[in-house]
Amino acid sequence: AILDAATGKVGTLAAPEGGEPFGMAFSNRGVLILAQGDTLVRLEPLTGVTTRIGTLSNGIRVRSVLTFSPVDFCFYSVEAGAGPGFEATGQLVKIDAGTLVATRVGAPLGRTIRSLAFTPDGGLMALIEEPTGGEHLEEVDLTAVIQDTLPKTIPVGQTGLSPMAGLAVDRTGAVLATHRATTSDSTLVTLAGAVPTPALSRDYRWF
Repeated sequence: AILDAATGKVGTLAAPEGGEPFGMAFSNRGVLILAQGDTLVRLEPLTGVTTRIGTLSNGIRVRSVLTFSPVDFCFYSVEAGAGPGFEATGQLVKIDAGTLVATRVGAPLGRTIRSLAFTPDGGLMALIEEPTGGEHLEEVDLTAVIQDTLPKTIPVGQTGLSPMAGLAVDRTGAVLATHRATTSDSTLVTLAGAVPTPALSRDYRWF
């Protein structure tokens, strides 16, 4: 679906071919890219037609998380564990958009990353699931992750809602996410301030 956060209008687009869970992100050229396991594909959102780009290197599979960096023009995701469950590993993965070389970024963070999104100036935001429940919004220090120094993430605040997914940052720097309230209802929330408080925008029903 496509969502206009300003007006609250939601439009249903075509379903991607294959039906496999995916993470999606726009490239710097405005092309919608999906990450499906060990494969990147290009999606035509109006028709649902997907074009296979290729297989990630080094035998890496990623979860349904994908974001594009405006700094190094690479995609970032989270590595999936071994099958059949392909559980979260907390391991960040960098994907070269041109060669599909997938590289593990530092050591695993040791926590479940539910979603990633870059800010316009290149900061990496993450929704991180806590063992006690709920999600934290945190900024990932990629330099610290690569150098294996602490702290690797900088807490921004608790979201106060769970489960959450679909993290995004708009051109003004506002952080948005979705909260799945029920199996059929999702709520768009904005996360703002040093200790973000979910600000209910609208309820969106998916049929």
